[in-house]
Amino acid sequence: MKDSFRSLKVKFYSFFILYIIALFSVVAITSVRQIESVASIAVSIAGTPILERAMTFIDVDKYVQLTQTLDNSDPFFVETQEKFRTLREESQVRFLYSMAINENGEHIFIFDAEDPDSDYHSYLGEVEDISSYDIAFLLTYETKEPQFARIMQDYTVWGRLVSVYTPIIDANGEVVGILGVDFDGEKTYQAIIAGVWQNIIFAAVLALVGIIMFIYLLKSVTAQNELLLETAEKLEATLVQAQAANKAKSSFLANMSHEIRTPMNAIIGMTNIAQSTEDLERKNTSLAKINDASHHLLGIINDVLDMSKIEADKLELSPEPFNLRGCIKNVTDIINLRMVEKHQHLEINVDVSIPGTLISDSQRLAQIITNLLTNAVKFTPEYGEIVLTAELVSETEATCILGFSVKDTGIGINEEQQSRLFLSFEQAESSTTRKFGGTGLGLAITKRLVEMMGGSITVSSVYGEGSTFYFTVSAEKLIGDAELDIPSATDDNVDEILDFNESCMLLAEDMEINREIVIAMLEKTGIKVISAENGVEAIRMFSEAPDDYDVIFMDIQMPEMDGYEATQKIRELDIEKARTIPIIAMTANVFKDDIELCYKAGMNGHLGKPLDSTAVLQMLKKHMF
Repeated sequence: MKDSFRSLKVKFYSFFILYIIALFSVVAITSVRQIESVASIAVSIAGTPILERAMTFIDVDKYVQLTQTLDNSDPFFVETQEKFRTLREESQVRFLYSMAINENGEHIFIFDAEDPDSDYHSYLGEVEDISSYDIAFLLTYETKEPQFARIMQDYTVWGRLVSVYTPIIDANGEVVGILGVDFDGEKTYQAIIAGVWQNIIFAAVLALVGIIMFIYLLKSVTAQNELLLETAEKLEATLVQAQAANKAKSSFLANMSHEIRTPMNAIIGMTNIAQSTEDLERKNTSLAKINDASHHLLGIINDVLDMSKIEADKLELSPEPFNLRGCIKNVTDIINLRMVEKHQHLEINVDVSIPGTLISDSQRLAQIITNLLTNAVKFTPEYGEIVLTAELVSETEATCILGFSVKDTGIGINEEQQSRLFLSFEQAESSTTRKFGGTGLGLAITKRLVEMMGGSITVSSVYGEGSTFYFTVSAEKLIGDAELDIPSATDDNVDEILDFNESCMLLAEDMEINREIVIAMLEKTGIKVISAENGVEAIRMFSEAPDDYDVIFMDIQMPEMDGYEATQKIRELDIEKARTIPIIAMTANVFKDDIELCYKAGMNGHLGKPLDSTAVLQMLKKHMF
């Protein structure tokens, strides 16, 4: 009996141990499945920003054309392929590519970020067998929405992968291709398998300690599962937010397309009218409208560039002494032109206790005020009133806090709309874009600029009655007994006819139309302009006759030798005038880093393209008088 009891006891213990091991194995495997699902969701969230960034490289119209021509010498293909490779290296993903369907219904590669020397590299137009692809690939075509593989369960010829896909959609709403990113899931999978064995061994050991520890561990695992589920729910919510952000950006791109095409339509249409008419007055009217549309388009481009610098955290301030009243006058002089058209009244109130000269980034402050006043003019009906107020909020010995308000009698904003007003790519409501236009970037840029300048911005509004935007900024006081007399931008009188009849300019510019523009701008000044088509030619012409030239306008991106190198080599010439002649950069590279590179290369000034005739004349006046 004892032996039988012992045998039964042994069997019971054996069964109990096996039961505990099996139980913990089930718990471990269940946990692993949940971890896999969570890991896949996390990967999709990581992949979405990468695909969004890759999507910015793609011009859909050029992409569609490339799928038809399959021309690997196409500049769009070459440039975008290189951007894909750079993005892949930076993000350290396994594969980054785009595909399309050819006329035979076959799936072909368009872009592939894989190294060209790799066995896995796919060339432009190469047909791909998608039978091993996850079903999410085909769902992307069907749903026109981003998809991703949730479970790492299948091996491919490249190993275990986790994939995220997003569609490339043309203006007609049709899917013309797919962007895909693959993450290496092998390490994650092996870590999960290792965790399974650890859990099994751990469960077996704990089973030996008895029932109490078993119950304790069971509760612990249950709590862990609940935590994983809670984490998964949070990640799912994050994914929803990411998709919502992607949808907002898609809506923004649609609005941006409209905003860009509208002035472009005006430019092209007015150009055709000007070319076809013999009526001089009608030609001048068309040219004036072309000029207005061009400046509007430039403003849109500047907003997009500012937003991209803000998102990349590369927007910097450039503090310098300035006159606040002059800054406000410059802004309101421009805004008044728009207000006259709508018969609106502008009232300006500037606190007399504000110091005459401050140190801050006056251009960014002017941009903030301009954005708010432009919105006020846009959303205020004819014969409405707008009030701009500047006040001294507080001050110390070295700094002061300034407060500005822009109040209008416009359409107003309801509370729900106010909560979204300062978000990127948002406007008060979608109908606002259709009725009033705009990209939805202005107030987001304004908010970031205000915060960078040490302040904050708020809005109060009554729907149907008007709105008041109030913001503060911090500025330094000018230290010293006397304040500098900082003239406003309108004080520079460039309407006078500058006389450069005895002067000669060396113009280094490879584009004939740009050379023609500069020569036309300077025609009334009498200055002689001699052109060079690249940096090498500019160096040769200057070294052969240095005394013939009084100033050099230097483009940056030119064939054979760029403007930076050409400037450095001129400065290094063993000629006295080479070290003193003014060299002015004339380039579309307008970021702060670009301007600093110009000065570092030895240039004396910088003019951004498109050229402004007033800025050109001011630059000549500064360096030649």
